[in-house]
Amino acid sequence: MSLDSLPIEVIYLIVSYLPRRKDMLSLLRCNRMLHDIVIRPLYKQDKDERKYAVDHPLQWLIERGFESGVQRMISQNNLDVNMKLCPRYYMWANTPLLCATKSGHTNIAELLLRNGAQVNLDTDMPALQYGVRLGDFNMTSLLLQHGAHVDLVSSGICPLGRALECDTWSSETWNNPPPEGDKKFVNIISLLLAHGADPNFQYGDELPTCLHRMTRRPWISMKKLFRLFLDYGADLNAQDSGGNTPLHDSFAHNAFLGNKKAQKEFVELLLRSGADISIRNWKREPPLGIRFGDPDIFAQALKPGPRTRCHVEKGTMALHRIVKTSLRKQKGKKQRQVNTVLIELLLEHGARADQVVDGKCVLDLPAAGMYPVLENLVGVRMTARGASRKSSSESSSESFVKDSSKDSSTKEVSGGK
Repeated sequence: MSLDSLPIEVIYLIVSYLPRRKDMLSLLRCNRMLHDIVIRPLYKQDKDERKYAVDHPLQWLIERGFESGVQRMISQNNLDVNMKLCPRYYMWANTPLLCATKSGHTNIAELLLRNGAQVNLDTDMPALQYGVRLGDFNMTSLLLQHGAHVDLVSSGICPLGRALECDTWSSETWNNPPPEGDKKFVNIISLLLAHGADPNFQYGDELPTCLHRMTRRPWISMKKLFRLFLDYGADLNAQDSGGNTPLHDSFAHNAFLGNKKAQKEFVELLLRSGADISIRNWKREPPLGIRFGDPDIFAQALKPGPRTRCHVEKGTMALHRIVKTSLRKQKGKKQRQVNTVLIELLLEHGARADQVVDGKCVLDLPAAGMYPVLENLVGVRMTARGASRKSSSESSSESFVKDSSKDSSTKEVSGGK
C-alpha cells in the first residue's frame, strides 16, 4: 500500500509527527496531492518557529554590542529584560543577560541590570557561573556588584567549583600550556573568595570542597591557589561523601590528570600545612591505603613532621594493602618494582611485617614471597613456626609419656594392695 492511497486525514496525521523540516520537504516533492497535504503543517511549523526565532532582534543587537540599539528597543517597546529569547534547546544563553555575559559585553550587561534584569534568575546556568566559566573577570566583578549569589548551586555545582573545573586548554596539552596559564581563573577564584564564597562549601553527590576539586587539574599556580584557600579558612581534613580527605584524593592514581609534578607539590603543601595522615575514609582506609604507584610521593608522606609521621599501625596497614593486591597484578615487572620500593620505604619507617591485620599476617599472604625484602622474613617466620610446632609436638609427647608412666605406677600400687 502506497502512502498516497491512504485517507488524507491519516496522511496529515503522519506528516504532523515528522520531526524534521527536510522530511516534510521530501514528501512535498513527491506529487501534487502530497504537496497540497504537506504544505499546511509546513506553514504551521513556520508560524510556531517565528515565535522563538533564533535571531531575535534583541539577541542580534546584544551579540553585536549595539548598546544604543538595545537601550532604544527596551525603552520604546517596554520589553521584559528577563524574557526568553529562544527555547533552551536552541541556545544555553537564552535570556538577554546570559546573552550579554556570553558575548562579553559588560556595558550591555550593566544596562540590562539597571533596567531590571535579575542577576540570580533561575536558569540552567546563572549569569555568574557563565561569567566564571568563560574566565571573564570584569563580567564576574560586575555581576557580584549587582548582588549575584556567590554560592548559588546550579546543575550540581557552585561558582567556585565552576572556576576550579574549567579547562583553560585541552587535557592533551597540559604539558604545553598557553602563556597566560591559569592566571585568569586564579584571579576569578580570588574575587569570589573576597565576595564571601565559602571554600568549605560542599555540594553535589560527592560533596567535595575546593581542596578536593583542586586534585582534578594540574594547576600551574598550585602554591598560590592553595595558600589562597588556606587564607580564607579551607579545612585541610574535610571529608567528602566517601569520607575521603584532600590527601586521600591527591594519592589517587588519576589525581591531577596523571601529572606527577603537580601531585607531588600538592601532597607536600598539604603535609607541611598539617594535614592529618591518620584519618580514614568510610572504607576504613587511611590516605596511605589508597592504591598509587609513585614511590617519591609515597616517601613524601613518610617524612617526619607534625601529625604526618607514619606510625607503626598505619605503616603496617599500608604494607598489608600493597601485598594483598591480586597476584596477577603483582606479577607485572613494573608493578613489582614499584611495590618493592614502597615496601622498603614502609619497613624503613617502622612498619611491622609480622603483625596481624584483618586476621592475617602480611608474611602469610601468597605474594609476600615474591619480594626479596620480605622473603627472608617469610623464611624466618616459617622456621619459627616449624620450631614452635616441633616444640609443641615434643611437649605433647612428654606429657603423654608422663601420663602413661603415672597410670602404670597407679596400677602397680593397686595390684600390690
